[in-house]
Amino acid sequence: TLSVMVLGGLYVIWSDIFGALKVLDRITLWSITAPSGGDAPPTVQAITLGSIGLALVALALTVSAARNIPGLLEVLVLQRQSVDAGTRYAATLLSRYAIFLVGLVVVVNQLGIDWSKAQWLVAALSVGLGFGLQEIVANFVAGIIILFERPIRIGDTV
Repeated sequence: TLSVMVLGGLYVIWSDIFGALKVLDRITLWSITAPSGGDAPPTVQAITLGSIGLALVALALTVSAARNIPGLLEVLVLQRQSVDAGTRYAATLLSRYAIFLVGLVVVVNQLGIDWSKAQWLVAALSVGLGFGLQEIVANFVAGIIILFERPIRIGDTV
């Protein structure tokens, strides 16, 4: 709650300056040309200093949300339900992963990178993960499976 109050106060203090930040939208760092369907000419999307700033703000909000919202979910919702500690931990961990994934999509879209351009990078990373980091990814997936099946509970001695 304190961070929300601080952000609200900063917004009130700096709200007059936000109009001046529109000048950052005039500074083009690079342009992205995307083909249009049919006979239409390709569209050009300019990536400006303002869009980079918005991407950084979205990244900061994502990190803040990923740190705070899962704990808030646990305190306000999961502790009031008749849910054991392992299920609460699994729900908060998966909500943290989901928040990071949504934030990553928002930041990447703000930078003008669409799926058609990123799919080859994702494919190459998948091959690299398949060969180089196979054990690490397998352990990560095994951890997710353990969170759902809960053969080992919090407090067990292994």
